[in-house]
Amino acid sequence: MIICNYITPDFFGIVSFTGIPKLLFYAYIPIMIVSSFLGFLIYKHDKKEYASFLLILSLSFSFWIILDILSWIIIDASLNLMVWMIALMAEIFIYILPIYFLYSFCFKKSIKKIYKTVLLLITGFFVVLSQSIYNYKHFDLDICEGVHGYFWDIIPLVKVICLMILVAVGLSAIFMEKNKIRRKMNSFVFIGSFVFLTIFSFSTSFSDITNIFEFNLIGPLGMVVFLSLLTFLIVRFKAFDIKLIGSQALVWALIVLVGSEFFFVENLVNQILVGVTLIISSVSGLLIVRSVKREITLREHLEIANRNQESLIHFVSHQLKGFFTKSKMIFSGIVEDDFGSASKELKDAAKEGLLSDDNAVAMIQDILGASNLKKGTTTYNMKEVDFADVVRKTCEGFKKEIEDRGLGFINNIPNTPIKVLADLTQITQVVKNLIDNSLKYTPKGSVEVSLSSEKKDGKDKVLLVIKDTGIGLSESDKNKLFTEGGKGDESLKVNVNSTGYGLYIVKKIVENHGGKIWAESDGRGMGSRFYVELGLTK
Repeated sequence: MIICNYITPDFFGIVSFTGIPKLLFYAYIPIMIVSSFLGFLIYKHDKKEYASFLLILSLSFSFWIILDILSWIIIDASLNLMVWMIALMAEIFIYILPIYFLYSFCFKKSIKKIYKTVLLLITGFFVVLSQSIYNYKHFDLDICEGVHGYFWDIIPLVKVICLMILVAVGLSAIFMEKNKIRRKMNSFVFIGSFVFLTIFSFSTSFSDITNIFEFNLIGPLGMVVFLSLLTFLIVRFKAFDIKLIGSQALVWALIVLVGSEFFFVENLVNQILVGVTLIISSVSGLLIVRSVKREITLREHLEIANRNQESLIHFVSHQLKGFFTKSKMIFSGIVEDDFGSASKELKDAAKEGLLSDDNAVAMIQDILGASNLKKGTTTYNMKEVDFADVVRKTCEGFKKEIEDRGLGFINNIPNTPIKVLADLTQITQVVKNLIDNSLKYTPKGSVEVSLSSEKKDGKDKVLLVIKDTGIGLSESDKNKLFTEGGKGDESLKVNVNSTGYGLYIVKKIVENHGGKIWAESDGRGMGSRFYVELGLTK
């Protein structure tokens, strides 16, 4: 056994805590436990290749931390030299593995065999060199450090190359991804990987250059950023299919941080206080996790019930539409004398039945439309359309109904095209629903439809205004107006077939087009004004 000249052993003749930083264990051990825990947790719930790389990365990082701690406290020259050489081997894996993880996560596929082979060969070459005399020549007892070989000098170049590859993979994954959510996820994973590798590489390189090895304590900060962004991905985007990660990570981090204080608290009273705090934190944390787990279970049951309810609604609606379609054909046949000449009384009754069926089908369509919009299953075929032409044609479709109701109609639609980016079918439904709504709640008077372009907040906008002289809106009505199933206090007195879904559907469609919708009224009996604002195309 060869001991460094100026150090006195504390334990087993080879270990000494003299001169080590007080924060060594507190900086290293918590992040080591949390990173290993998160790696195992993700791998347990998600067996894909990127989860395997993440687990290996977290274990390599934890292994490096253990070796670095040992390099601080082991004073036997041969053992210390062996620990340093193995630590460098683990360090090489830490530089390579983020590239594997980033690529497989972002592109959802394995690295091509040719690239994987090249990376494995390079990694193997560096690992072999790290364990040879080209890395460490011998151990200097006077300064209690290893004397570096030629390979040591090219390690910074290896770090730079790994960072450059990581940046190339990350930027490619971000700019090549078309899906906005996936692009955000790729961005967070890239930023986390880059920050981790940059801080880790800088801290190890700077400590080697300056021989101020306390800089190694900065290295784990990069892993903190990396783990924080992964946790955010899990909570925000449901990545890795983990549900309890937020509460579990918080509880484990709290327990680890409190427990690690034992490593540098020397006073007995303080140790007792830390122990009591650790017990309280552990019990409270476990209760929190159990509570969150119970809430998640209840929410999952509720989601299943909602899906079953939606399936039932779609099934019943489909069946009802079939029945109403059949009865509509019968009523229409009577009105058109398809079954022979019918009396006026029978035709009038058939017309009422036909109108009733139309209202029923429209009600079913509203309920189905609201359900689809709420689930986000409605698809949009966005393209440039002439909004003025859409409004004009929709108004023409209401011409006969307006005449039958004895209402006046004011048309302020310009003849010049007004282009917007929209789904033609959906935006037509918006205009149709709003005009139909004003007609139903305007027993007498008129309906006015206006369309104009305007400049707002430096952007070109188009404003659709539908104004009526109907029953108006109370403050209570305004609060319910665009909500799911919301009905005004007097709505059923005027429109017995109101479902409360029409304006809810309109609002969702407008918002999905990046627009705004609102309503104004001077009060009950004072009419209403509905506004739709959309962005103009260049």
